[in-house]
Amino acid sequence: MLQTSTTHHFRVTSAVTLLFLLTTFASFGQPRYQWQPLTDSNWDTAANWVPTRLSPAATDVLVFDGTFTPSTSVTLDFTASQNIGQLIFINRVQATLNTVGSQTLVIGAQSPAVGLQMDAGTLVQVVGRLGSSNSSLAMQLAVGTRAAIAGRLEFSGNASFTSSHTLLSATAKAIEFTGGSYFLSGTTFEGFPFGSLTANTESVVFRSGATFEQAGGRSPFGERTYAVTIFDLGSYYLYTAGGTGSVGLSGRTFGYLTVNANRTPTAGTYGANKVIIQNDLMILSGTHTFNEAV
Repeated sequence: MLQTSTTHHFRVTSAVTLLFLLTTFASFGQPRYQWQPLTDSNWDTAANWVPTRLSPAATDVLVFDGTFTPSTSVTLDFTASQNIGQLIFINRVQATLNTVGSQTLVIGAQSPAVGLQMDAGTLVQVVGRLGSSNSSLAMQLAVGTRAAIAGRLEFSGNASFTSSHTLLSATAKAIEFTGGSYFLSGTTFEGFPFGSLTANTESVVFRSGATFEQAGGRSPFGERTYAVTIFDLGSYYLYTAGGTGSVGLSGRTFGYLTVNANRTPTAGTYGANKVIIQNDLMILSGTHTFNEAV
């Protein structure tokens, strides 16, 4: 009996080509690009991504990997709006995203992928660019797209202007801060970090061991009687704002609530609704009036 065999020959033209093939198939058909800046810090410079990101698409997976870029600063120089598939921060990367105006980044991962991923030990700072007014980034998750945040996320402005960045979703519990994660609403931040519309109701959840610190800006709950953010048993809400603002109490539910502000803030209210503190209330400084039922 005559036996035959067929040998298949593959030619890899470069390591970059191989990386592109492997990561594309690994991301459910979504092209994957890794941030490795060469000559500048601009997001839209094609050569700052591996492989070269010549034609940005709504399915792109963009990765910031601390193995290759331990600390990096990125200028978000794209036009007013850009759509991508995923935004991933891994391996303890420290990334500063600098806005250049009022910009929107729409993230719409294909299920079962997570749209915004921040692993434990990562740090992402969203900063309004120095000297630019109305410089803010809106990260908008498409319907059904999730955010899994285990690292530290910070929103801030600059020495001259405040910024009103947002992380938004219209899907219940789509934005999840897991145990050990940290969100900082900085002293130069203004506005509601997770929105305040009815569509944003209960879209954000802080799990046990996760921390929200309000050093500036407004309440994570929004400005209405419905709550945009859920604080689970064992989560932490730390109020350290030194300027204007208030601790939104009425009708709200906290895990641990800690107030450490050397001033006398007003108490926000929606009538006589109860405040629920599931763990402990700690007043570390300042004079604070709680006209609430518990």
